[in-house]
Amino acid sequence: MASRTPQPLIKQISTIQHLKKAWKLLNTSNKKSTGLSKISIKDFETNLNKNIQALSNSLTKGTFTFSKVKGVALAKKNKGHRPLLISEVNDRIVHKALALKVEAKVARIYKIRNKCSFAYQKKRSIQDAILKMASYYQQGYTHILEADIQSFFPTVNKSMLLKDLYSKLPDDSINHLLQGSLNQELGNREELKKRDLKTYDDIFVSAEEGIPQGNALSPLLANVFLSEFDQRMIRENIKMIRYADDFIIMCKSKKDAEAAYLIAVNELETKLGLKLYPLKPSSAPGEKISRILKPAETQFSFLSVKFDGKNCTVSDKKIISVINKLKDLSSLKTLKENYPDLALGLLQVLVKVRNAVEGWIAAYSFLDTKFIKI
Repeated sequence: MASRTPQPLIKQISTIQHLKKAWKLLNTSNKKSTGLSKISIKDFETNLNKNIQALSNSLTKGTFTFSKVKGVALAKKNKGHRPLLISEVNDRIVHKALALKVEAKVARIYKIRNKCSFAYQKKRSIQDAILKMASYYQQGYTHILEADIQSFFPTVNKSMLLKDLYSKLPDDSINHLLQGSLNQELGNREELKKRDLKTYDDIFVSAEEGIPQGNALSPLLANVFLSEFDQRMIRENIKMIRYADDFIIMCKSKKDAEAAYLIAVNELETKLGLKLYPLKPSSAPGEKISRILKPAETQFSFLSVKFDGKNCTVSDKKIISVINKLKDLSSLKTLKENYPDLALGLLQVLVKVRNAVEGWIAAYSFLDTKFIKI
């Protein structure tokens, strides 16, 4: 019996079933979230079947195009801001539909699920990364190379990434969508400039470069781009733990850690065009560096978890940030600004506070941390 020829990828992602699956897997908790059109998640959900059908039709006919994105400057925990590019709800569904299908086709080829990588993986979490770190430490890998890639997402070489990805896909029917998803134009550029020209110059000038943060495809593409880096470390038997663009390398000596840093430089800088912070024994105030340390002797945290060689606890910065978030969510000012009906607004705020607390505790409940203060 002759085997059936697989449908082109564009037909596979355009089905009602696949688009609804993408919708269900999107984070739709913020019902007020909108792109530039002001069509919110709640608005889209009100006529979900009709909207999914229209989206399916436009993808099938080849008339779908990505819209311009809304730029938002998010405050970072270590000061400064990072650019978040918010797409229209339609676009977000297509991003997710592409991510699901592309991952199914290339995950094995790129060996994305490997022993180094812990972010954006099914049944893997921060907890797994931290437990692996503690396990390596107990095995005698007591020297840690703490490295950091400078501005990873904006500096990814899109052309290199897409060219390699295209070569791994079974057909080219979604190439134009992948290209479009990584090249959405910033639609509120002038507004951002007027609001704070310095912030715009610092973070939005390069916002349309690399992999856009906030795009549902970005987690997969980050793992794809760094997949050969993972494989090089595995071949060299280097004990690396990578969570997206954050990584540490566990070693038995300072000499081994220095050698691992050089290998990382070769893979990330020479081959991928990224940039690591320089390796230094100490830093000036506010300076970012890569360093080699022993957690029993030097204060150290990874993924917001402090580790001293024996105990794992939530970092002080993370505790402060969640307290500030809860204060902001529950402040009277926030309530008045966002909810004309204060009684209904109070209920919604309480739900958000509950979700924030439960989510935070679920993420860090495995640690030796008391939650009374929170």
